[in-house]
Amino acid sequence: MLELSILSLPILGAYFFLSNTGCYKYYHKFLDKQRLIYSTLLWSAYFLLSLFIITLIIDIEIFFSYFSFKQMLIEVYKEVLIIACLLSFVLAHLLPPIINFYNRNRAYEIIADVINKLGNDLHKFLWTAFTNDKLIMISLKDSKVYIGFVDSFPDCDNFNFPYFKLFPLYSGYRSDQNRNLYITTNYFDAYENLKNFDKLGNIEKVIKTDELISVSFFNKELYDQFNYGSNKQISNN
Repeated sequence: MLELSILSLPILGAYFFLSNTGCYKYYHKFLDKQRLIYSTLLWSAYFLLSLFIITLIIDIEIFFSYFSFKQMLIEVYKEVLIIACLLSFVLAHLLPPIINFYNRNRAYEIIADVINKLGNDLHKFLWTAFTNDKLIMISLKDSKVYIGFVDSFPDCDNFNFPYFKLFPLYSGYRSDQNRNLYITTNYFDAYENLKNFDKLGNIEKVIKTDELISVSFFNKELYDQFNYGSNKQISNN
């Protein structure tokens, strides 16, 4: 029973390591539970095996005091196993802040790499819009339309995000009959009246991803050209 309880330490340590190390936690947020369990067990084996070997090598006196390998395993097994389990648990908690500090300037690069490899089309679109300050237009199931900037990228601790935040510049709707776009609200006046920029957070919209019909980049100049002279043309005044 002692061995079983001790063996849980590398597993707990590996899970902590994968959940708190930036270059790994983003990747593992895309995995299903089965693959996450497999990765945790695999990393716990890495920690335990490597530290088991290191512990044996460091303890030279014990290692060379037994001529029979079988006898050495029987006599030294419990001591080395307990030490290796404890060390793997401690090491798994010490490594994340060190690795995160080393990669502190590579956060966007790491996230971008994970999204390009494992993300879906919506992840990639929103990441491109967020990192390049691209104006986007989203259409919702209730016919509402918002045009604005991705205010913050969806929570990187949950890439299967249920919502994201949009900083709107315009809003409107699509008609039920011809599906034409009509812009009804211009947020620029509201922004100018809010002298305290901390209050701008009250204007941002929380968009549920399951309410989306479509998302696309928005080109105001191109839109105005197609709607020149009509009441659908967008004004910045």
